[in-house]
Amino acid sequence: MEANCCEAIQARHVLACGLAGAGFSYGNAVIYEHDSVVDLSKRPKLSLDDMWDALPFEAVVVARQHARSLTTPRNDPTRDWYGVDLFAPDAAQRSASSRWWELGAERQAVVQRLTRDGPIPLLVSVGGCIVRGYSIAGIDYQLSAENGRSETAFALAEGRPDWAEKVENKWMRTPRGSALLVLIRSKSR
Repeated sequence: MEANCCEAIQARHVLACGLAGAGFSYGNAVIYEHDSVVDLSKRPKLSLDDMWDALPFEAVVVARQHARSLTTPRNDPTRDWYGVDLFAPDAAQRSASSRWWELGAERQAVVQRLTRDGPIPLLVSVGGCIVRGYSIAGIDYQLSAENGRSETAFALAEGRPDWAEKVENKWMRTPRGSALLVLIRSKSR
């Protein structure tokens, strides 16, 4: 799996979120079915060109999350879990994926794209594997204000987007750095 994930810590995130099924505890270790891990490592790769071919949009947001049990200091203190947990109910997973994101200077670009073009795909990635696809319908300004947050909460469209199955469960390499990437389609495409 590390050939796709790059690092052991990313592999731990991938396993902890449930991509290889539920592990079972044995002492201090968590054990996963061998065949499930092998199948996970053989999932197809998605290049940026393949992503643009699959998604008929001008912009895509890629959110890098951690596994449910691996928290960070920036987590929302009102939540009892964070990140990706493929065993969580879909509504809870959608809620966890919608917030809290540090957009910084890219916030204006996202808002402009939403206003001009409509929904933008949100690809939720763990350890380099895209696990969920949602459509960002807007920014939830009220939720951000109510919680006194400078980070952004996305308003996600209901239902599963028709394009999601084209990109989910595939490995995608993205530049290192920010937990949130805003990718804009180049004019030459």
